[in-house]
Order: sequence, then C-alpha cells, then structure tokens
Amino acid sequence: MLRKTRTKLYREKTNFEILQKLDTYFLEKKNKFGHCYNYINLSKLECFDINFLEYDFGIIIAFLESISKNPNFKIEWLEHPTVKEWIESPTVKKYNYFCWNKLINHKNFKIEWVDKYPDKDWNWEDISSSPNFQIEWVDKYPDKKWDISSNPNFQIEWVDKYPDKKWYWEAITQSKNITLEFIKNNPHYPWKY
Repeated sequence: MLRKTRTKLYREKTNFEILQKLDTYFLEKKNKFGHCYNYINLSKLECFDINFLEYDFGIIIAFLESISKNPNFKIEWLEHPTVKEWIESPTVKKYNYFCWNKLINHKNFKIEWVDKYPDKDWNWEDISSSPNFQIEWVDKYPDKKWDISSNPNFQIEWVDKYPDKKWYWEAITQSKNITLEFIKNNPHYPWKY
C-alpha cells in the first residue's frame, strides 16, 4: 500500500503542495529508515527541482547523497546558495553526505565539471574508468594519476601515445577492444594472459 500511494503521488506534477503531502504521509507511516530516507527517491526524480532544497533538511541530505543518480543533474545546481552552504558545512563533511567523486558516476559526467572545480579532491583513477572518458583529458591533465588501462573504451593506440603512463597489461589483455588476432600480430607488447 505504501509503495502504491507513493508511486501515485510521484506521478502527479511535483510541486511544494505534493512535497507537503509526501512529508505528512511519511511522517504518519514512520518506517524504520526514518523520514530522510524517503526523500532519496524524490531527489532522483526527473521532475526534481533544485528549489525544493529550500523546503526541507531531509531533501538537502538526500539530494547530496544521491546527486549522481538524478538524470537531470546540472553542474550549475552546485552554485545554488543552499547547496553551496551545505557542501561546505561541517555536518555534511563529517558524515560524508557529499563527495565530489559521486559526480564521476553520473551518466553525463564531463571534464568541464573538473575544470569548474579544480581545487576539489577528484579521484583520477575513477575518472579514467568513466564511460565518458576522452583520451584528450590526459593531455589536459598530464600530471594526474591516470589508470586508463581498464577504461571500457580502451584503445591500444593510447599505449603508443602515452608510453610513460603505468599500464596494467592484464586489464588491457582482457579489454573488449583487443582480439586474439591483434595479440598474435603484436607480440612486442607485454601481454598478460
């Protein structure tokens, strides 16, 4: 019943009135995860509006925790005054409610996000394995710790272009872009199989 009612409410046009209905409904039901848990799904909705953050603390925390799952996420959302304040707050930092590396998992991740926030603690190995990875990013940030051997779009030409990078030949050998025929025709590489 809870799921049916929640789904029905979600399908309606989301606005503050519906948020109030959801808030009242969930407070009445008090599930074991608490009231904040219910906002996690709300913050993932395509109709989620950044202005909802001014409505409730639970929405802010859910938003920060599930930011990479919102299909319509825009990097500009991080400039919203409420979001900026919360990202830098001791509470959010202490409990790790927001991590810049969660953005790497977003389906629309772009290196421009790193460009916009270069002082943040980005995980370059995770950026390396992003499906959106472009080899030009290595040129843009040559001093970073790249691990492009495991990238799903790996191309053997990258090894020739960046011979000074650390290569993991076991991962390269298992790449979907490397065929047995290619391995046989290129014995000069240190294949691991």
